[in-house]
Amino acid sequence: MGGAQCEAERVIGYASKAWVIEETRGKEIVVRETFGFDGYDRQVISFIIDGKDGNETAIDAGVYKSWVFKLGKPLTPKPNYCQE
Repeated sequence: MGGAQCEAERVIGYASKAWVIEETRGKEIVVRETFGFDGYDRQVISFIIDGKDGNETAIDAGVYKSWVFKLGKPLTPKPNYCQE
């Protein structure tokens, strides 16, 4: 399962990745802000897709949940996909 805590978290991780790939394919992408790296050494960013806030678009689509980071540290608890 990699870093996932349960099967549901693994599934949403793959679905989120697939959504980003499809949503950004052939579009102009701008990194608006960087927030450091998470515990898996992935850079946490906010981004723009063709002039629209990519993070908000993903949240609206149900692909992302809000998780506030600052300087690579989470300021809010990680969304718990395993208890839904």
